[in-house]
Amino acid sequence: MNVSKPAPLDLSTAVDLPARWTRLDKYLAFGIAFVAAAILAFGLAVDGIGMSPDSHSYMEAALNIASGKGVLTGAGDAARPMVRWPPGYPILLLPGAVTPVGVNLWAAVLSVILLGALEAGVFLLLRKLGVRTSASLLAAGLLFTAHGLLLNFGMMLSEAPFLVLELALIAALTRDNDSAPFRWLALAGVFAALATLTRFAGQGLIVGLCGYVLLAGMHSLRSRVGRTLCFFAFAQVPVGLWLLRNWLLTGGVSDLGYASRPFEPEPFKVIWRVLMTYWFPEELPRLLRHGANLVLFGIMAFSIWRRRSQLSPMMRKTCVMCLAAAFGYCVFLLYTVFTSAAQPYTDFRMLLPVVLPLVILMAIAEHAVSGRWRAVLLGLCVTILLIGVVRMSMSVLNMRTHGAHFAWYEH
Repeated sequence: MNVSKPAPLDLSTAVDLPARWTRLDKYLAFGIAFVAAAILAFGLAVDGIGMSPDSHSYMEAALNIASGKGVLTGAGDAARPMVRWPPGYPILLLPGAVTPVGVNLWAAVLSVILLGALEAGVFLLLRKLGVRTSASLLAAGLLFTAHGLLLNFGMMLSEAPFLVLELALIAALTRDNDSAPFRWLALAGVFAALATLTRFAGQGLIVGLCGYVLLAGMHSLRSRVGRTLCFFAFAQVPVGLWLLRNWLLTGGVSDLGYASRPFEPEPFKVIWRVLMTYWFPEELPRLLRHGANLVLFGIMAFSIWRRRSQLSPMMRKTCVMCLAAAFGYCVFLLYTVFTSAAQPYTDFRMLLPVVLPLVILMAIAEHAVSGRWRAVLLGLCVTILLIGVVRMSMSVLNMRTHGAHFAWYEH
């Protein structure tokens, strides 16, 4: 008896068309956005948005831009060119700086809008890929309840717009294929540039996704190299101009400094420890927490690989794209750990840009798997969701009782 083998991983999407959103999809997306935004607004209603030392620098830069002084941090004679952070987030704070609304209130409103857009965007992207409604809703819930995501949006920090731009970048690249207009690749490059001008960690996304563009579709090597160079140019030229500005004003592209550290396994352990706590709390026994995560990731990887021939070409490309984005970001993170003079943070913020591709992969895996493995995966995801709802509820109560700043630092 002849047994047919699974089809190879074909990354070409020349004849693959995105699914159309139904009226129910649009209603559900609006409902998801409204619920997420309302929960965050409820948490911020008492004390407003939280502030950190970086937040004060963003606020100062926005006020200096509004007064015509340029992108500076500090006030009065102490003002100096802002080189440690890119200008994206201070520019987003400008409406609050030039109107009576105020920067603090506008930053809170902006975070509420961005969280709603992120949640609705994840759901709509997955539905556009053809993922079933239940899996798309589950992914939006897993992202919303991931440890620290709500708290991070409750602070005046640049991670919030960065995550939205990362999602927009992934969405644009899903539409780029062998027969699509060039504008989708160009738009993806623009989103990559905007993400990097919001957080320099976007450089990792650019590197990882350049590898994806080089490998995906376009059977001619010359064509693939050309498209990769075009994507890199759209993504990197604006960032290069900003770094050139820093060098001309201060003699360096950043004031963080450079310090070569010896290679050691500790940063890898920290990344793994943080990744293990996004859906299972640290209060759980270590063996149980790690085992549950490994089972989750193992079923997810096995399901996608085993059922790859039954996935649409667009889904397969999205899987490769998400892996490339997560890998590139982690490589850049490790690079900064070993070369930056500043002490890198090791809290829940570290891998939030990796959580987004992971929940997309989880949704595709839940869509692909069937039988008892689907029951196991679904049971794990529902358990994670219930744990996340409890943790998120405690965070919201903490924000209302003690303020977002206290709740953020407590975690």
